[in-house]
Amino acid sequence: MAGNHLLSISSISEFFKDSIKQLKRGEVAYKDNHVLKFQADMNLQIITGEIKPSMKNGSYKVQLYLKDGCLSDAQCSCPRGIVCHHIATLALHTHYNISSTDTACSWSFRKSSSTEDIKTISDIYGKFECPDVNVSEKDISCFQQTLTNLSFPTGFSWLFKPEPDPVKLPTVLIEAIRSILLNKQCKDLVKTVAVDNNNKNIVVNLLLQLSSGLPTGYESRYKHRRGLELLDIITKFFKMSSEDTSNNDQDNKSTPNRPIPGARQEMLDITAASPPRFLSLPEIMVAAKKLEDIALVHEIAVNENFKLEPQEHPDNSLMKQVKDTMHKAFWELLREQLNSDPPEYSQAMILLSEIQTSLSSLLLDQHTKLKEDIAQVLDVESIKNQIANDSLDFEYYTKFILNLMSKICAPVRDDSIRALTLLKDPVDIFKGIIETLSLMKLDMANFTITAQRRALNACSADYEREKFAEYLKVKPDALNLTAEWLKRHVNFENTTESHHDIVARAYMEIFDWNENVTFPEALSLDKDRYLATNKMLNLLILTASTFIVTISTTNSIISNDMKFKNDLKIFILSILKDNDSNKNVLPNVAEQIVHYCNKFLSRINPDGPTISPDIVNALETQVLSIQNPENKIRTLVEKRFKEFITAVISSDNAVPQQCPLGLSAFKDELASVTGSFLHLITYNRKVFTAFYDEILKNILNQSD
Repeated sequence: MAGNHLLSISSISEFFKDSIKQLKRGEVAYKDNHVLKFQADMNLQIITGEIKPSMKNGSYKVQLYLKDGCLSDAQCSCPRGIVCHHIATLALHTHYNISSTDTACSWSFRKSSSTEDIKTISDIYGKFECPDVNVSEKDISCFQQTLTNLSFPTGFSWLFKPEPDPVKLPTVLIEAIRSILLNKQCKDLVKTVAVDNNNKNIVVNLLLQLSSGLPTGYESRYKHRRGLELLDIITKFFKMSSEDTSNNDQDNKSTPNRPIPGARQEMLDITAASPPRFLSLPEIMVAAKKLEDIALVHEIAVNENFKLEPQEHPDNSLMKQVKDTMHKAFWELLREQLNSDPPEYSQAMILLSEIQTSLSSLLLDQHTKLKEDIAQVLDVESIKNQIANDSLDFEYYTKFILNLMSKICAPVRDDSIRALTLLKDPVDIFKGIIETLSLMKLDMANFTITAQRRALNACSADYEREKFAEYLKVKPDALNLTAEWLKRHVNFENTTESHHDIVARAYMEIFDWNENVTFPEALSLDKDRYLATNKMLNLLILTASTFIVTISTTNSIISNDMKFKNDLKIFILSILKDNDSNKNVLPNVAEQIVHYCNKFLSRINPDGPTISPDIVNALETQVLSIQNPENKIRTLVEKRFKEFITAVISSDNAVPQQCPLGLSAFKDELASVTGSFLHLITYNRKVFTAFYDEILKNILNQSD
């Protein structure tokens, strides 16, 4: 076809580089018009189609996921599921029929209703009569042996092969899944999903993901069979849920629809107040993935102490129940195989192969000698030969693996590896190695983040801006709350005011944020940090106000002692910090300040007088009055602190700002609060300034 291909042949070849046979079969199927239905979503870069099977009726649903003109991922509803010839068929159809400039399209391929071109085998070759010959078992065996001796495969040789034994999912695992599906949380999950044939596979994949964390050997061996078993169970479960729903139809009418629970729900909540727009499930999944990527990059850039931690689900949660059940079933299966007579090593070999891959992934490019040792010692074919000859030395391989892990691990893992060397049970050793390797991968990832933090910070803002722009294409109203937030600070009488000053004024609203107002989307990722900064400033305002009242009230009996003032500031700050949740803390503060001042007076003059009752009453009255937000001293301190912060964040350069008059004792604390706030909004400006400018431009144009 003319024009630029949406999907290049080189991309398809790269995707099928390890499965050339499937690509060739897909080419044949494409030429035989096996594509029954086809749909292309150019915005989401998702291609959907239905492919006719080679040897039976029906069809398989196929989805292709594109990224930058390349085939990044795919899935098929056939038993093979991944990298099958149905995927290749749809990919080739996309290459030859879709241009990168095409719009979203959808069509079905209808079979021709004409029967003029249809001919029978008899029409083409004539009538064939089988000769009356008796074929003995010996003749068949001889023919089969002749085919076996050929140097190339034939269709007959494939037909003579015995049917492979079906991979049977362990009964304990099926029962565990059944118990999970009967869990109330899972029932609620299923009831929120529309029951139709199009999204059953999505639910299956969702439940398969719940078992993440298993060794990849388990996934590769049981994934598709397990998916079929799950699909059968879920189909029955859907029916049960449907009947349950119909029996309680009246109750459902009064019950609002609940959002689908999940890890991504929190990310999607940032646009919860926007006007509704109907999105397909694939659109939601793609958009949520973008938000998750943004959140991760943002956390690395903003949080200097960021590090990856092992994912731990809450006790008694559905996720933990699924994970524990899957893991237990897997290790029980391995133990059962190793304890059988004779021992079965297929599962152990898959684990060993994964351990080999994991060890290699933890090595740097310069560790060529160690990589060679791993490839030589953990050679799968060599180990299989030892198993066949009943000469496998399991202890030798565990010692090699543990010795290598001790060389390349972080010091924090030394004790864990040392404990593994004392174990005798093979399953416990395998389990310990897999778990420790997972932690070592986290250690390596955290080391890489730390080593590359400067490079990550240099490009993280650009990455977030680009990803959020992509998200806006899916959900154009994703910045509605941000627009409302900015609009509140536009001075329509001065339309020439710079966008920079308007945004700076909007940032300052965070220090007076109304809890009943939803946070703007552009600030939502740092909501907790912004509110923590707000809390720090309010604490500082109370401390400074109390400090000023104390100094002015006791000035007549306590000389201008700088050490006393500094100690008093620290003392008041510590009391308020320890009682930040107590709104009536100031009466207690007043009492403790009096006690502190008397203690200071007795130290400098043991025989001197303490604070008089009149001064104590005056001090307590003034300290208590600070609870009132309209208190003059409190409002003055707040005004000067906020003017200082506004001046700092409004400045285009690093010009030093004068400390607020009369509050120089709090310059370090004020600098800390301002620095934290400035760090957050500086990064926010890098990401969202272009979006802010566009929003303000539209607001000001509408006012004209």
